[in-house]
Amino acid sequence: MIKWGIVWLALGLSLMAQGEVYEPMTGCEDAPIPQPLYRVAAEQGAAASAPVATLPAPVVPAPVVPESALPAEQEVPESQYQYPPVEPTYARLGRRTPEGDWVTSSFDKPLVPREETRVAVLGYHNFSNSKRPTEMLMRTAEFCQQMQYIRDAGLSVISMQDFLEWRHGERRLPARCVLITIDDGWKSVYTDAFPVLQAYGYPFTLFLYTRYINVQGASMTHEMIREMIAKGATIGSHSSNHLYPSDWKKLMPNPAAYEAQVVREITESGEKLRKLYGRCSTYCYPGGYHTPAMRAELKRAGYSAAFTVLEAKVECEEPEYEMHRYMVFGVDKEIFRRGVNFDGVPGKEPSRAGIAAAEEPARAFFPKAFEGIVDWEKIDAEKAAAEKAAREAAEQAKKAAAAELAEQPAEQSDAPATPEQT
Repeated sequence: MIKWGIVWLALGLSLMAQGEVYEPMTGCEDAPIPQPLYRVAAEQGAAASAPVATLPAPVVPAPVVPESALPAEQEVPESQYQYPPVEPTYARLGRRTPEGDWVTSSFDKPLVPREETRVAVLGYHNFSNSKRPTEMLMRTAEFCQQMQYIRDAGLSVISMQDFLEWRHGERRLPARCVLITIDDGWKSVYTDAFPVLQAYGYPFTLFLYTRYINVQGASMTHEMIREMIAKGATIGSHSSNHLYPSDWKKLMPNPAAYEAQVVREITESGEKLRKLYGRCSTYCYPGGYHTPAMRAELKRAGYSAAFTVLEAKVECEEPEYEMHRYMVFGVDKEIFRRGVNFDGVPGKEPSRAGIAAAEEPARAFFPKAFEGIVDWEKIDAEKAAAEKAAREAAEQAKKAAAAELAEQPAEQSDAPATPEQT
């Protein structure tokens, strides 16, 4: 017994020094040698054929260092996060894998702890310098001016992959960030917005609904979309058919039909986009309308995030399927101003004059965006003035005719007067 006890003591001290972890010992001198709970891969591969080694001499454990003497815990450097560093291939953008989404390799602004970052997600639709601006259609020149203001204000434009890694706690970002998204799939995204975004080197996300891809009219072709993916764009789903709230409410009395439509709009749209373009991990709700059933389907389908149309800055702990977004309309300049306001302190928020001042440097930086502008304000003013002049002329003519009629003498009649006339 004493002999076996000495052997076990020597074995235990030796293996403790090697860092192995063992199950607690139970039994007596006939118990088998205990097996480690884990080993490195090389040991696992050689365990079956390796001969039994002689036991080394006992090793005296190193003295315990007091906790106060240990160096302070250092923050994990950016290069040691879960993802490897990115070599830029387009501006400051690069991919970690050939099929991956775009990642920003470096920023001008310092990185901050995750909870200090705020992200303004901006949403756009259609662009033109010649068509009349509407909620869904913005003048291309104004879009360029806004992109210039983002640069002048020192805001960091991030990619969707940057955003998701920050959300998942896998990287840090600057304090004030902007994420650019464009909905639907209008051809003007390729002809008007894409050249502007290329000029500024900004990544962006296309939220496409699959029924409006490569069809006749004003939609983008597959070739246009793939070219943008190769130069800074990320693809997200905007559903299959872009149903409106009224369409969903008609389906609600029929649970089976409703559930099937949810799958069709969310899961099947993502599957089709991945088949066409390789990756699709985010979603945005048409019109911002969403329900618990939709959010549950997004989770089952493996989406990483989904976006609404409710205005607010995104923070690191925001619900993954209820991300805020500023939908920037072509007829409301205040939405963009609210979106790029990160300070929230009176007197420090972006002023209308400050945003307007970005027009001159934007014209100098990318003059093409200001070509072919139709001044609808001037046209409308001239039309209103012409209509007013026409109304005034008609009124004057009417008054002149009445005056001329009043000056004419009464007509004389040759017929004898009747008793009533006399």
